[in-house]
Parts: sequence; structure tokens; C-alpha cells
Amino acid sequence: MAYSHKLLEHAKQIGHDVRIALVGAGQMGRGFGNQVHRMSGLSVRLVIDIDTNRINELFKDLGVTDVVISNDAKEIAKALNEGKSAGTTTTEFLSDLEAIDFIVECTGVQDLDHRITFSTRKR
Repeated sequence: MAYSHKLLEHAKQIGHDVRIALVGAGQMGRGFGNQVHRMSGLSVRLVIDIDTNRINELFKDLGVTDVVISNDAKEIAKALNEGKSAGTTTTEFLSDLEAIDFIVECTGVQDLDHRITFSTRKR
């Protein structure tokens, strides 16, 4: 309960929901995405998976119909900056996206986390 209040306070402080990139749209990712969708102050904005059908199914679960699917970094960044939801099959440019606040890895693939490069840029 305390975390949900803190997340909501943080969202109000930064002026928008905490924008999440979700890596993995399988069983774990869909479960996480559906839970986050019910929490005030959090928003799944980007889904990364090797299967675009799973990306679309996850967003369909959330009631999101306007989704930009692309592997072009500029196209994904533009969509996110415009407030749209997006999906991609690559993590190559994930750490460069300004419109993402938090990355959650939900693949269940143990060695994937070392392949996701995170930048240390300040916000």
C-alpha cells in the first residue's frame, strides 16, 4: 500500500505517470503489464519482445489500440514523445529513449539482463 502511494506522489511530482518499458510479452510480461495497468502513477508505454503478435496481445489486454510497432529508434522515440504506446523487437536503443523512466525485464531468460545496455544519463 505504501509503495502505491509513493508512486502516485512521484507521478504527480514529475507531471506524468512513471513510463515503463517492459522487456518480454510472454506469460510473465503479460501478467506484470496487467498488474501495472491497474496501478495509478504507472504506465506501460513500450513493450519489447521477439514476437510482435505478443506485443499486440499485451497492449490489447490493456485496452490500447493505437500502437506503433517498429525497430527504428527515431520512429519509436517520436511515438513515445507524442504519448503513444510502442513496441519493438530490439533492445539496442532502449537506454537512449528519453520518454522511458523505468525498464522492467520480464523474459525469464537469465542471461538477457547483461545484454541490455543501460545508460547513466541524468534526467
